[in-house]
Amino acid sequence: MTRHHLVFILVLALLASGCVVVAYDPADLHVTGALPASFTGSEQREHTLVFTGDIMPWERMADLLQLHGVGYPYENVLPLLRAADITIGNLEGPVAVKARRKDYDYSYKVPPQVLAGLSDAGFDLLNLANNHSLDCGQEGLSETIANLQAAGIRHFGAGEDILAAAEPAVFVLNDTRIAFVAAICPETYYDDWDDAQQPGDYERLMTIMRERLGAADQRPGMVIATPWTVRRLVQRAAQQADLVVANIHCGIRYNRAPTARQRQLAQCAVDAGADLVVCHHAHIWQPVELYHGVPIVYGLGNFAFGSGNSQADEGMLLRVVLDKGVFTRLDFFPLYTRNRDSAVNYQPRALAGAAAASVIANLGALSRELGANVVFEEGYGRLDLRKRKPALATPLIPTKP
Repeated sequence: MTRHHLVFILVLALLASGCVVVAYDPADLHVTGALPASFTGSEQREHTLVFTGDIMPWERMADLLQLHGVGYPYENVLPLLRAADITIGNLEGPVAVKARRKDYDYSYKVPPQVLAGLSDAGFDLLNLANNHSLDCGQEGLSETIANLQAAGIRHFGAGEDILAAAEPAVFVLNDTRIAFVAAICPETYYDDWDDAQQPGDYERLMTIMRERLGAADQRPGMVIATPWTVRRLVQRAAQQADLVVANIHCGIRYNRAPTARQRQLAQCAVDAGADLVVCHHAHIWQPVELYHGVPIVYGLGNFAFGSGNSQADEGMLLRVVLDKGVFTRLDFFPLYTRNRDSAVNYQPRALAGAAAASVIANLGALSRELGANVVFEEGYGRLDLRKRKPALATPLIPTKP
């Protein structure tokens, strides 16, 4: 075992020992409507993309939305969402009325009226390649797509057939074409790390996921992530755009370390030509890797998610700066997302001061071992891609934090 490898394991172990439920004082949180000017100020020539973590704006927050309005969950970070040229989220749950929700634990169904809150908050694009998009079956997915179109929000990652699911969503910013593609990995079916260690179980889950979620010639669904499908998604998107962003739904819930399979799929995307990879599923933030000079963000955690799970206590809001046709900087805004805390109450709160610095220090410690130098400046984390050097990252190992 190399020293570099050992350091990575020790850092993960130390952070995992502190990965208990946290609680922040009101003084640790930015006041709603009063984010610092440095959070939204940018040079005029720059364009920005903002990515949030997992979104499911119903269930336990339903009463709050009915009381305060459907824009309630986004109020604390609204300036960041609206200031971006493109705002992207991961929508976890069908937006449906007629389709019936499947009868199993943690299945969701979101009413169409909540989309007005997302639209007003500035969301332009929602990923549907996740393990909840078919919670109401294929009919629910069709309703979701129709409701998003009616709300003026674009989607990617799922469709009425395999071609639609693989179709990139292309945006143009100052003559730069940016394509977004997405896929889902079967390891998202695992309940915990130990389940993932069972020999042959991944292949079993691959078969199940293809049957349940996989799109086909005449079947709605999504692209199931394998090294081959991820490469093909990116290569096809690159034919239509100048920059490609790959979203992969992967990892194991509440597992801080990216799995070996997460890293393999993300690195396949980069090898195929992706300029940025953003992953989701773990419900907590995960580190950043710089692979051949391309950033891979392994997890942003939860955003506006109607669950009372206390393990999902910290997330990230990611801002990506585009300047002269290239991504030049990643900004990380740490969020407090422990919904049952009255200081949050199902409204993600931006962390301030020493609390923000501490979260970014933890993110930086893990990310440096993966070649990414995330530093704390201006009240949030920054990864300057103009200074990037393809670093030798830790080998692909299934590390348990």
